[in-house]
Amino acid sequence: IFKIESNIAGTVGSFNTYVGLSSDWGTVLLGQHDSPYLISTDGMDLFIDTVADYNAVISAADGATSAFAPTAPQIVAYISPNMNGFSVMAAYGSVVEDEEATAVGNDETDVLSVAAMYNNGPIFATLAYEAYNDGDALWSGLGVSANSAAGNNTDSEAWKIGLGYSANNFTAGIIYEEMDFSNTFLAANGVSSQENLLINGSYTFGNNVIKAQYATADLNAANNDFDYWAVGIDHNLSKRTKVYALYTAVDNEANANGALNAGGNAGDNAAYGGAAGIDSEAFSVGITTSF
Repeated sequence: IFKIESNIAGTVGSFNTYVGLSSDWGTVLLGQHDSPYLISTDGMDLFIDTVADYNAVISAADGATSAFAPTAPQIVAYISPNMNGFSVMAAYGSVVEDEEATAVGNDETDVLSVAAMYNNGPIFATLAYEAYNDGDALWSGLGVSANSAAGNNTDSEAWKIGLGYSANNFTAGIIYEEMDFSNTFLAANGVSSQENLLINGSYTFGNNVIKAQYATADLNAANNDFDYWAVGIDHNLSKRTKVYALYTAVDNEANANGALNAGGNAGDNAAYGGAAGIDSEAFSVGITTSF
């Protein structure tokens, strides 16, 4: 098997791009792929790939939305077959950067990511773990970034558990996550750990789905906590096409850096969050078609 997945505005192979083997015993992939940690709860995000995406809090170390759960290059991954609703995933990656252009000790980054999932009937459950060794992985997945030259070396780990229920047109979910990180940029703010909690629910009636999602981030530094919430409605025009409207917001304490998924648009982080103490909100409408 193989895949080359690209962003319309990006380079060829900018997303999941790999070769592999698949059989009754499962699938082995070589290349670039979403980490098991990312995949484990992706299906629980009611606003995935919108400005209200839950990565405003989940896996966002001190508001850095790419901190954990990257689409990682240079990995070897295994995905088990579905065994009566139970499956496991594991991935290991290692990236060696240019030693002459990278700070000493930051030229090699390793990542380990594992997840177990159960999806059978109305119940969904998942448990995932991810760890980085050295390098600048906390900020840029497994790629080169300015933090390498700055010497922002990091050893970091995170784990999360997710529980979901779906029946009678109603869905509900809860995710709890703990992160520990060591990074000179974060250390300047006294930040070394974070606990996240997310709850959500939706209800389907006719061709419509109403949904709501709330999450909170509790950091170990004073005035660094932030909250996120979103409400929205989908209207299904067909089995593959829908229109939607949503409203979302992030509320930061004085030193918190929580940001919406659009933070950084037009080069203006302060407009969307991501600057200490800046609250942000957004209203979005759109149409989605699945091919």
